[in-house]
Amino acid sequence: MSQELSPKQLKASALIGGGTPKKTAAESVGVTPQTVSEWMRQPAFLSAVNRAKHQMMKDTQDCYRALATDAVTTMQDLMQNSTDENVRLRAAVQVIKDMKLVYPHIGGWDIGPTTEADVLREQRKEANPSLSSLLGNMI
Repeated sequence: MSQELSPKQLKASALIGGGTPKKTAAESVGVTPQTVSEWMRQPAFLSAVNRAKHQMMKDTQDCYRALATDAVTTMQDLMQNSTDENVRLRAAVQVIKDMKLVYPHIGGWDIGPTTEADVLREQRKEANPSLSSLLGNMI
């Protein structure tokens, strides 16, 4: 069931997974946006996009972690030593917001399945919602 991606599909999946708009990715690889839309319905392509998203998020988190010590020290200094209450409050709020970047499960990042089998499973669920989920949406 596994489908091998063409070089254009590989490049487009990496671009889209990295945040490039689908239309721009299509232009970059020399296909129409409609072609990319068709590819997005293919489990092999969608799982490649999701793997690229996952890698981009991991790389971003790694960069963020590399800056974390200095940032935390700066925030601590601002929160503890600033005489301006607004500066202390903004620093505290920023720390709370940043927790979602460090711990993505808190922020609910929407990445999606990264294997063809999981993409197919997800598509089947969406195409054939269970009775309990249908009833749950009606209540």
